[in-house]
Amino acid sequence: MTNEPQAVLKGRSAARLGAVQALYQLEMEPSDSRVAINQFLNTRFKSPDQYFMKNPDLNLFEALVTGWHSNADHIDGLISQILSKDWPFERIENVLRAILRCGTCELESFPDTPKAVIINEYVNLTKTFYDGQEPGFINASLDRLAQLLGR
Repeated sequence: MTNEPQAVLKGRSAARLGAVQALYQLEMEPSDSRVAINQFLNTRFKSPDQYFMKNPDLNLFEALVTGWHSNADHIDGLISQILSKDWPFERIENVLRAILRCGTCELESFPDTPKAVIINEYVNLTKTFYDGQEPGFINASLDRLAQLLGR
């Protein structure tokens, strides 16, 4: 696993990276989603060189973080439905869980964004964190989730 993206992401890509990081943070240190959102708005998004995010789409960022936080059981349940019985949701590494959560939330909440765009964005995001088979896992999982959601 690599530590951070090498390039500064912008716009919707930056929002997705920020949302994945915020969901990871919320899983490690549970709190209200507004606390995590405010930390990103007041610190991380203001230091693009340090945090690899510049001019994020704040509406998408907030929608993904609050969307998962207010519907966590539903979204996690959807993810659990597409996983192998031999590899349950709880067994998935935390960063991958955050990526799946954001991808699922976006597939469900943003029907105007083509599913191929959403899946590709999260696969590319996964490649910034992992060098192994994880991007393929995210691709296959989000594709199954899109089918489950009728996309």
